[in-house]
Amino acid sequence: MNAPPKNFNVGDKFFETVHDYFHDLAYQRGFEKYIPLFKEDYIYSDHHRLHLEMLIQSPSSPTIIIVPGTAIYGFCYAGIMIKLYEAGFNVIAPDLRGHGRSTGVRGDYTIDELVSDVQHIISYAIKNFNPHVSLLGSSQGAIVSLYTASKDNRIESMVCQNIADLSAPETAQLTRHQNLYKILRPMIIKAGELLPNTQVPIASYLNLESIKLSYYGNLKNFIAQDPLVLKSISLRALKSLSTAKMHKPIEHIDIPTMVISGKEDTIFPIAYTQSIFDKLQCQKELKIYDDCDHALIHENVDLIHEDISKWFLKIY
Repeated sequence: MNAPPKNFNVGDKFFETVHDYFHDLAYQRGFEKYIPLFKEDYIYSDHHRLHLEMLIQSPSSPTIIIVPGTAIYGFCYAGIMIKLYEAGFNVIAPDLRGHGRSTGVRGDYTIDELVSDVQHIISYAIKNFNPHVSLLGSSQGAIVSLYTASKDNRIESMVCQNIADLSAPETAQLTRHQNLYKILRPMIIKAGELLPNTQVPIASYLNLESIKLSYYGNLKNFIAQDPLVLKSISLRALKSLSTAKMHKPIEHIDIPTMVISGKEDTIFPIAYTQSIFDKLQCQKELKIYDDCDHALIHENVDLIHEDISKWFLKIY
């Protein structure tokens, strides 16, 4: 069980609650007027209590579920949430199990478990609004979205910031030290079986310094300062990120898919993203943004939101 922290410092600022922290973030980014529109709810997924951050347009509007990337949580996507809400969508940004304000051992999950979380959120959206549900996945969240699409045909469309097949050896190039990873991969898999609960710093396998963030400098600084973000994941999670298989081949996924990426992305090389995109046989579109890196959805909202909204509106 994870209780939101109280009485904590971020840099030289003191906050009594997480909500005070979020208000400060909103003020810094110029969307404090939207804070009263954000709604919260909770659902259960495999006995885990998942926190949902939401902007609700109307019961008849299509719903976009934002699937967060590595280590982070729903409110980190407030900027794109607001733009999608203004475009006429209901928007749900969850904290998946072991993340943010949801329950579960911090950083302990598998891709299949995160897919299960997303499926429960899809069910929530259909029950509370209507069957028109799409996904917007970022980084690891895009991979979870793709894996969900290989299993659940209730999704009507998705936008993925980068995609990957984790069971393929080519994913070694997504790690910080790809040559070393190729050597260590069998040991990581075995360690995930023998010592599943052991935690591994995220900075050990991802180059966090290369991902630039406003107000923090880079993702490494953000992870160090934010009270809700993960600092590490379990070896069980790392094993899953090294081996997880989709429920059906990429070529058989028939859900309309838009893939977006920053040309300067240092985590997902464009050539790799292109290679996975080329395997998709569904209605699809690839959009590469010049001078943007892996923080595309966070740092370049004004650049990308119209393309994302147009894609979803075209589907609907």
